[in-house]
Amino acid sequence: MGMSMETLAQGGLGFTAAKKPGFSFEKVYGKKKEDKNKAGKKKKYAYNPREISGELLRASKASSAAVVMVKAKEKVAVLEQALSSGAYEEAAVRRALVHAKKMVECSKMKVLHLKEEEQMAVKHQRERQGRDIKKKAGIQRKLARKEQELRQKIALEESHDVLWEKTRRQELMQKKKNNRREELEKITDAELKYLESQMREGGGDSFSDFSGVSVELSGGTMEMGEIAMSGDASGFAVPVGTAVDVCV
Repeated sequence: MGMSMETLAQGGLGFTAAKKPGFSFEKVYGKKKEDKNKAGKKKKYAYNPREISGELLRASKASSAAVVMVKAKEKVAVLEQALSSGAYEEAAVRRALVHAKKMVECSKMKVLHLKEEEQMAVKHQRERQGRDIKKKAGIQRKLARKEQELRQKIALEESHDVLWEKTRRQELMQKKKNNRREELEKITDAELKYLESQMREGGGDSFSDFSGVSVELSGGTMEMGEIAMSGDASGFAVPVGTAVDVCV
């Protein structure tokens, strides 16, 4: 057959085998052992525990936290597949799976909390708007009341001004009337004394110079004939029909 037989001793037992050119039992058994080691060695699973937690901490709205929760659930599904495949180190995958499931729980909590906060913020906003509306309505009522009070005050002040003007006009009219009366009395006294003196000295028709003269007092006219005046003890009297003009 062109092949030589070689007796090998292994484990105290002898057997023969055909040996091909370049054949080596060491190489054959070494390769099988290497393949067995490769088959028994599992791959490491690359897992970043801060990936989900970082996004979850940065989430400030319920919607963004819900997105992180979906990612965490997807991460759990991927890890479960990796665990069932048997291609990765089981302990490492299980650690990652536990962490990923906790991230799902944390994300659910974050979504719930953010929803509560957002609902509370909306409630506070509505309450604030209601308070603002009431405040504005109260201010408007106060302004309307103040405006009414101001109008009443202005009307009262105007009535006081009108009364003051009327009173001052009456005072002025009374003052003028009193002054004109005083002036008339003094003028009449001077004229009568002048006439009396002239008649005593024989000055003729002493009333000719005063004919048609009338005395006006407060819108009325007084004829000299209406004024009976006594000159001296002899009983001097002003003749009727004589008038003196005194404008007041």
